[in-house]
Order: sequence, then structure tokens, then C-alpha cells
Amino acid sequence: MGKPLTANIGLSVAHGKGIPATLSLKANLYAIQNRTLLPATDMSGTLAVRARQFAYFREILERLNAPLTMDGVMHGNILATIRKGGNGTAQGKFVINGLALGGAALRGDHPQLGTCTIAIDGALTNQNINLKSFSIKTAAIALNAYGSTSLPDIQAIAKGKADWGHTQVHTRLLINAPLLATNLPSTLKLNGRGLRLKTGTISFATDLMSDGGKRNSLFNVNLMIRDMAGRLKDRTFTIAPVTLTAAAERKGGQWDADRLTFVQTGANKSGPFAIQVHRVRGHRDWFNAEIALNLGALNKEADSMIQLNGLSARGQLRLGVQVEHAFSSTIAYRTNLNMDQFYLRPNAAANAITEQSLAFQSSGTVQRAASGVKAATAAWQISSPQITLMGNLHAQRSAADGWEVPNATVAIKDASLAGLLRIGQAVSPALGQYAVSGNLGGTHMAVSWTKGTLEVPTCRIAAANLAVAQLKGGSNTSTFRESSLSLTTQAEVLTGKTTELRIKSLAITTADKLADVTIAKPMTVKLAAGEMPTIECPGVKLSADLAKLKPLLIALGRLPANRTLSGKVSVASSLQTAGKKLTMALQARATGYQLGTAGSAQNLPPTNIAANLAGVADMSNDTFTATKTCSVAETAGSGTGGDRVVLDSGNVVCWTDKEPENVRLTVHYDLTRLHALLAPFLPAGLKMSGTHSMVLAITGKLTNENSLQKLRNLTIAPTSLKFKDISIDGLALGPGSVGFSEKAGILALAPSVIPANKGTLNLGGQVDLNQAVPVYTASNVQLASGVNINAPMGGTLLKFLPIAWGGGANGTGLMTLNGQLNLKMISASIPLQYAALQKVGTFDGTISIIHLSSNSPLLGMISNLVKPLGMFGNGSMKMADSGIRPTEFHLKNGKVYYQHMKMVLTSFGLDFSGWVGLNNEVNQDVGITGAGLTVPIPLAITGTTQNPKLKLSGKPLQNIGKNLGNVIKKSGGNILNNLFGH
Repeated sequence: MGKPLTANIGLSVAHGKGIPATLSLKANLYAIQNRTLLPATDMSGTLAVRARQFAYFREILERLNAPLTMDGVMHGNILATIRKGGNGTAQGKFVINGLALGGAALRGDHPQLGTCTIAIDGALTNQNINLKSFSIKTAAIALNAYGSTSLPDIQAIAKGKADWGHTQVHTRLLINAPLLATNLPSTLKLNGRGLRLKTGTISFATDLMSDGGKRNSLFNVNLMIRDMAGRLKDRTFTIAPVTLTAAAERKGGQWDADRLTFVQTGANKSGPFAIQVHRVRGHRDWFNAEIALNLGALNKEADSMIQLNGLSARGQLRLGVQVEHAFSSTIAYRTNLNMDQFYLRPNAAANAITEQSLAFQSSGTVQRAASGVKAATAAWQISSPQITLMGNLHAQRSAADGWEVPNATVAIKDASLAGLLRIGQAVSPALGQYAVSGNLGGTHMAVSWTKGTLEVPTCRIAAANLAVAQLKGGSNTSTFRESSLSLTTQAEVLTGKTTELRIKSLAITTADKLADVTIAKPMTVKLAAGEMPTIECPGVKLSADLAKLKPLLIALGRLPANRTLSGKVSVASSLQTAGKKLTMALQARATGYQLGTAGSAQNLPPTNIAANLAGVADMSNDTFTATKTCSVAETAGSGTGGDRVVLDSGNVVCWTDKEPENVRLTVHYDLTRLHALLAPFLPAGLKMSGTHSMVLAITGKLTNENSLQKLRNLTIAPTSLKFKDISIDGLALGPGSVGFSEKAGILALAPSVIPANKGTLNLGGQVDLNQAVPVYTASNVQLASGVNINAPMGGTLLKFLPIAWGGGANGTGLMTLNGQLNLKMISASIPLQYAALQKVGTFDGTISIIHLSSNSPLLGMISNLVKPLGMFGNGSMKMADSGIRPTEFHLKNGKVYYQHMKMVLTSFGLDFSGWVGLNNEVNQDVGITGAGLTVPIPLAITGTTQNPKLKLSGKPLQNIGKNLGNVIKKSGGNILNNLFGH
């Protein structure tokens, strides 16, 4: 019994379901000697395992409730040899054909991995493990591990102990990315993303190395992505090679990170990005980090994968970070960020932000405690060719209130407004129409954050040498200049369920007193989640010099360059909001206000304006309700004359079509003053005077049209416009009154009799506001009775009559034109738009003039034409106590028609038939009678009312009569030439 007992064990398992499965185990074991079981270290023997039909293991996994299933056919063997002392070897190889996986762990994926080969070759000697090779290979992945370690080291590593010795373990993993993505789309969360990989490999390597005796160890990780290309939805992409390396070092039983690099390189070795972190030599707790980004390469690569909608970026970015005492309670850091040739265009339609260089530096400390970070300090500066910003920050953690910032400052050392504008144009393209220059200096702000309150004890923004110009066609049309402008304020912000902003003081001032803005009392703004802001502003004061403000208004395109503007303005207001309701009180004053066109003799005269408003504006209904009497008044600089509009308390005004109007206005007007103010916008020659009051009571809703149809749903109670006198184009009216009212879109003119040139005008009719172009209609109205006419009337109001033709514009060529006009309107439909009047306007009426006298140029032209006939004495035709017999006329298609308008003169008569256009064109046939003629002499008039052209109409001479024929024979052929224009 001196020899150990040898035991031979054979085991065979057969499974009857489906294809027969077998698993065989054969072992030779030397385990008993002298009837005693040997210690494990003294046992020896061999173990051989053979397997077939891998599905057998699937059932084992199912019985163990494992979240993984396996299918396939496996064959191979493993041979393990155990020698005395626990030493041994193991060699083997298994091949699985048709390997397929499934189960909950794979999120519904069922990868078909084909052939899988598993091989092992290793040895155990004196508890030292020498793994020559362990590999798993499929078409999608290949894993290989090798190295050496010991059983005590494995136990120490597993327990996180530091006392482990010599270890060299290496792993290599190679992944075929397209195959893996195809087999595991759900597991890798690729479903629905439209990703298709065409090529690409991922390799992952780890190395764990320890020198044993010195207890120094190094752990390396290396990840590489190569040849990655494919399609993402409808876009083809290629990813430049990516390399990730990391290393950690163990000294004295403690692991320290040593370095980390993450680099992506392109074909030219200038890749989209590179990240490097490494420990400073000689300092175990000092680290440097460096990040380099090629924005152009990143932009190009990203654009190949996703739609960037025109986003374009270029430039180089470099960030350096140094951390000192990383493992101590107080960490010190320094950062340095630089950007060169920066270019960013948010989209194809936006302007680009460009910056030649930008630098950001900061330094500070971070204090740590057992509970985490407890305090931090920072000093920072941002520098570019356009601006230099700097500041300080001190933050600390409060046990009760979280983080606090006892103090922080921000200062602008210098800033170019032109450069800042260029950046702002990318955000708001509308800024591209302006050119701005100047600089910000002496700008600073101090803040603190404690116990939920943000304090701004001081804030000042100052601009110097400010210049603003509007660009048109690449050139400046006007430039506003200001040597200095400053804004100072004090404020605080309270946080909680309601955020409250309190502006304690605010002042805006300029060096030349262009404008001053101040708040007399603190202003409060409250913000609560889901509610409208609440604003309380007890008092805001503003004053401005309009003459100095004019260049700014011109530069901003709010005032034409040829306009003059002067005067001083002051505004005092208070307001308070509650939801969508704004309660306001405003007082505005303007003294010496004047607006006009440079070089014009008709500029508005200086005026004083005062406005007082008090009421509630409801933003939900777009209404303003007056809570006190409101007024807007204008007076002359001398204090004489003036106009005023008064809105009574309780009136409701709606500036849209949401709610109805309920307005009662009293308009106090001085027509002489209004004429002086509005002269540049009124017809030339108009004059008016009279001081009266008019009450306007308006109810109803506006509509959403842009034309006068907007007024068609309003109701205006009957009122009247009174005047002392109004004169234009030779027509003098007054004193008189015109009554009007409106209902259902019809503006009715009350019958009114108005004195006019020692006669009367009779007004009436209505204006239909329901039509896109309002139309005036009336019928059976005696418009004019016994109205004295004159030369200006002949060239304007009566230009469709021949009594002043040839007199030039407005009858200026006439010396005399007298008579009494009677005009009856039978029916009229007159659109209140000249273009529509020419197309569809109609007027039917009867006209006559008695006691007519004139030195009409037209009559002189007729006299010259027929003078050779010698039938009119000295050949001159003049009207003297003559007239126009009652004649019907019609306006249609832009032309006034009449037939046989008979003008009776002292010794002869004229008969006019034809038309006169609203554009002053003339087409008339005229018959001359009298002086013994038995047949009228026919004339034709063409041309325009200002420049008529006459000639005999060319009708047969035999129709003229015997007497005229004899005269022509006696006078010779030259007369014929004169008559017919040859």
C-alpha cells in the first residue's frame, strides 16, 4: 500500500432530445495512499473532456434561469494534467459550428455568429500561472489573452489589496464593427437610427504589469477605431481614425492616473481633435490636460453624418489645464484657452461670426471636504482684438442655504463696439444696416449671492466716442456721434416660489445732455411659474433734446435725412401690471417742438405739446380704459391758439377688433392754428379759420381691414364740424357747419346750407364705408346757387367748362372771370380714390352761369382763327354780361360729357359738344353762330384744358352758306390756308 491508489473514472452523458448529444469525461487520479486521502497539493492525475452538440448546454442555462441562450454544434477536447504539488498544465480547443445567441440579455437580438473557436494553453507551477494563450474567435470578434500571474495575486487583486507581486497580463480584442452592428442592433440601441456600417474595426488592448519586488505597477489601455465608414439615414460618412490610450501607475499600494490621450487624426495628421492628460514629472498630484480641436474638420465630419442646416465652423481651439495638489484639501488650477481664425455661421441665411484670436485665462482654488467641494475662487480674463473682460469670483457652500457667492466682479477693460456689432449681426441680421464705432471702457459690475438673494450693489456701463450710422448702398447717409454715454444701476434679485427683481436706481446720462433717464423710486418685477410678470414702477423720468436726438433718429432710419427736428421733451410716468392689465399714469411735455423739411418755407412752426394719460390697458382684450380725464393739447410757442383732445373718465378705447369702443371725445380745435401746423400737408391755397368744440361719441367694434372699412361697424352719434371760413381755389365758404353721423357703415352728411362767394352751397348725401374704396352718393341736391365764380375756380373746380381753357394751371392766365354759378346734382357716385374715380365714378347734373364775363384765352384763339373772315368787327371775342344756358352733363369712365352747351356772347354764340377728361384732355366740336351766318362755322378743339388746339373741322364748305362763300372768293386763297391749317 505504499503507492498511491489509482482511480480511473469514466462519465458519459447522452441526451435523447433531437440530435443525440454527448459529453464524456475521463480522469486518472492519484489521490489515496496508505488508506489516507492525500492533500490536494500531493494529488496528481489527468482529466480529458470531450463534447458534442452544444445545444446540451442551452438546457443547462435554461435550468439555471440564465438571461442567455446558446445554440450550435461543438466538438473538441481539453486535457488537464495535475502534478504533485498543485502544478499542472491545460491544453485544449473547442470549435462551435452555427453558434447562435439569444435571451433577455440581448434585448431581442438573435446574432448568428457562425463558427466560434475557443483555445487555451496554460500552466500552473508553484501557484504561478503562465497563460500562453486563451482565445475566442468568431467572424465578428476575436479575443486573445496571455500573460503570467499567481493565485495569491489574483486573490489580492480581487480583494483590492496592495501586496501583490509579479504580474504580466495582456488582453487583445478585435471587433468587426459592421458585423457586430448587424447582429446586435437592439443591444447596441441602433434600431430606428438608420445607421448602416460599411467598414470599420475596433481594437481594444489592456496591459497590467507589475515588477513584483518594488510593488510598482502599470496599467495601460489602448482603444483604436479604424476605417469606419457607412451611411446614417440618407448621408454617407467617413470617420477619421480614433485612438484612446490611458495609463495608471501604482506606487506603494496606491493607484495614480498617469496619462490619458484621445486623438482623432485625418490623412494630413491634423485631425478633428486631440485630448491629452498626463501627470507632471516629479509631482504625483499635479496634472496637465491639453485639448486641441480643429473646428473645420469636426464640422465636416459631423456634416457627413447629420444635417447641420447650414451650420459652418472653422478655426483652431486649444485648451490647457493644470491642476496642482489634486489629492489634497485645496486644489489649485490654471486654465488657458486660445482660439485662432474662428469662424461660425449658424445657418446659410445668417451672418458669420469671425474672430482672428480669442484667449481665456483663469486661475483659482477649490477647497474640498469630506462632504465634497466647500469653496472655490477664480480670477479670469477674456481677451480678443474686440474686447478685454476680467473678473473675480469667490463661492462657498453654506450648510443651510447651499452655495453662496459673497463677492464677484466683472469689468470691461476695453471693447470695440464695431467688433461687438459684427458678432451681434450673426444673431440679428437686421443690425447689418448699421455701422457703429466707439469703445466701452470704465464698465464694471459687482454682484453677490447669499441666502437666495442676488445683490448688484453697483453696475456701470460706459461708452466713449460713440458713432452710429445707417448704411444704404454701402455709404453712410447720416452719423450720430456722442462723446460719452453711461448707464448706472443698483439692483437685487430675490429667488423662491416667486422671483423678484428690484431695481433700486437707474440713470442714463450723456455728455452733451442729449437725454437723461432716471427712476425716482425703486422698480419691482415679480415672476412666478405659469403667471404673467408683475411690474411696479412708481416713477420714471426722461428728458431729451430733440435737436441733438435728430442725428440718431436719422441714423436709425426713423427720420428722413432732409427733415428738421427741434425742441425739448420730458416724460414722467408710473405703471403697474397685474396679469395682463397695465395701470399707467403718464405726463409728457414737449416745448418748442418743430418738425419740417430742410429749406422749405412751409415747415411746421414751433409748438408746445402736453399729454396726460391715466388708465388701465388690458393686453388680453387690447383695450384702454381711462380712469381719469385724459388729454392731449397743443399750443403755439407764444401761447396763442391751440388745439386739445379730451377723453372723459370711463371711456374704453380698443386698438384692435377684439372689443367694442365706447369713447366720448371732446375736440377743441383752432382751424387757424391747425392750418399753420398742417400747411405742408394741405392743398396749396387752402385757408381756414375758426375756433370751436366738437363732441365725438363713438361706439362699436373696429374690423380687421386696413382701409376705411375698419370703421364700418362703428356708430358715431350726430355731431357737427363748425368753421368761420374756409377758402381754396377761389371758393370762400363760411361761416358754416357740417353735420355728420355714422351707423351700419354709412357716414351720413346732414343737409347743410353754407355761404359761398355771396351764394350758397348745399351739402348732403352719404359715404358708404362698407366698400373697399369708400363711395360718396347723393341725389337731387342743388349744390350751388348764385355762387360767384372767378379765375382760380375756372382753372380748377370748373375746368371741365371752356370759360377758362388756355389759362394755364388753375386759370393763372386769366385776368377776369365773373358770373354766377348754379349747379344741380341729379345723382352721383364718387369713389374717394382718384384711380377708382377715373374708372367707375359717375355724376349727372345740370349747370348754368349767368352774367358771365371773361377774357378767356380760348375765345382769343377762336378770334384769331376766324379773323380773316372779317365778320366780328375788329376780330376780338370777349364775354361781357353773357352766360351758359342750363346744360346737362355726365361723368362716366373718367370723362365729363355734354351736348350743345350754349355759351351766349354779346354778338354771337358758341355751341359745345364732346367730352373733357379728368386728366385734362379735350375732345370738343364747336359751332359758331351769329354775325349774319345762316350755317354755324364748325371748329374742333383737342389737346388739354391748359393748352387747347383749334382748327376748322374740315366739313364741306357748301354747308357754310352763300354769304361765307362770297367772302372767301373776295379774300383770295390765303384765307383757305388759314382756315384749314395748311
